[in-house]
Amino acid sequence: MGSTLRGAKGETTHNRDSPYNLSTRQKVMKATRFFALLAAAATLGTACETTETPGEDDKGNKPDTTTIELSVDNDLPSIEEQITFTVTHNGEDVTAQSTIYNAADNSVVSNPYTTPSETCSLEFYAQWGFYESDRISVEVSTGDNFNHRVLLVDHSGTNCPNCPRMMAALKALSEDSKYHRRYNEVVCHTFNSSDPASSTDAYTISNYYRTNIDPSFGYPRLFFNFCHMESASGGQTPAIGRDNIIKEIDKLWKVAADAGIKASSTFEGDNLVVDVEVTAKKEQEYRVAVWLLEDGISARQNGGYEPWMNTHNNAVRRISAGSAEDLSGESLGTIAVDGVATKKISLGVNSGWERENLKALIIVSAPNAVGGKYEVVNTALCPAAGSVDYEYR
Repeated sequence: MGSTLRGAKGETTHNRDSPYNLSTRQKVMKATRFFALLAAAATLGTACETTETPGEDDKGNKPDTTTIELSVDNDLPSIEEQITFTVTHNGEDVTAQSTIYNAADNSVVSNPYTTPSETCSLEFYAQWGFYESDRISVEVSTGDNFNHRVLLVDHSGTNCPNCPRMMAALKALSEDSKYHRRYNEVVCHTFNSSDPASSTDAYTISNYYRTNIDPSFGYPRLFFNFCHMESASGGQTPAIGRDNIIKEIDKLWKVAADAGIKASSTFEGDNLVVDVEVTAKKEQEYRVAVWLLEDGISARQNGGYEPWMNTHNNAVRRISAGSAEDLSGESLGTIAVDGVATKKISLGVNSGWERENLKALIIVSAPNAVGGKYEVVNTALCPAAGSVDYEYR
């Protein structure tokens, strides 16, 4: 029989010299080695067996969504118009292996897809293997709606060391194929009076936003329309700044503008005379202002890190009517739906401005729902000694 020993505290332990216990330890060690070999063999076996299913990792787990991107060649189509979807994964086109769904009822749609015969808002998403894209929106219209352009007012200056951030963000935005038709941009060079792109009227505009929107705004600063209470800074990189701007544009942009703008301009002596025509799609009171802008102004930009940053575009030179309290311009009266109003506006041109680089920004506004202040409903850009027609969706 195996003997037992009492420990210091009375615990019972087996005699290490017992043949019974030695045999048991050997069995345990052999079993441990056996199962370790089995585990190693299983590891080697599974390491050679891989199944590459789109969207699966090596353990067959379904990953997070939004790892593929769905895009459409026209997100503002007319009724019964054909649109085409594209699905990419890490830059690779995987459209042929993907399925497109209508988010409203999760039904599969064809690609290309023909829009319905009536105006509507649609959302779509795509699946490729286990991957699922974010939803994208498509706005279907009758085709006779006016395009809407939000007003972007940048406050900048050649001595401003942080302003290149905003310059880079706006340049990135201008290269975005979806958004470049959704806004018009002006730049008020009011950081330093020595700036050759500065003007008295630029300070009038900056003072308006300082008085009505943000009394302590710094540079750079971008405001949207006349009364929108949000603004954007340049961010740390062009991508961050652009995305911040896009978020604000999305809040304000309409599928169809309240009014359309048509204009022509001619030089008459030291003046640029702009003939404006406005057609309403919503009955309300309207006002119109014209801002004279200049491109191609050469001046070294403090903090600039690209050569193009030393050439300044869209600089405000003259505004037709405005003050620190109101930038809305002249009254057009109440215009009925499909009604038309016209206005002739004259802007003085200084001899030091390059006429071939001038252009006129037409801003149409109407009373907003908050306080009755006039808010921008649409903008249009007309070249000096040129014309711009109505811009449709």
